[in-house]
Amino acid sequence: MIASSDRADARGQLPAKLMDAMLAGRAVVVSDVPAAPWGLAGAGRVVSADDVAEITEALREFTSPVVRQRAGEAAREVALQSYTVDAAAEAFAQFCDRVIAAGR
Repeated sequence: MIASSDRADARGQLPAKLMDAMLAGRAVVVSDVPAAPWGLAGAGRVVSADDVAEITEALREFTSPVVRQRAGEAAREVALQSYTVDAAAEAFAQFCDRVIAAGR
């Protein structure tokens, strides 16, 4: 569970602990504050930060080893495609290629 509150100073920030958990293949539950659901990219559960019943239900889902393993594997796959140095280098190279091709 990566809990965050919706504060102005936290908006738009992707928590490093989210990427760490995903790269470690952990099943992840995040609060529905800006950036966290985007960073999770559908590979876990998003819950309302102030809904105790919803948080409890999400955590109960992950008590199943099968569900937890599948969610962890999905999270790791997203993280490997998006949050590694190699992924960042590839995205930057593609961006540079597009800028050069556009003649800017």
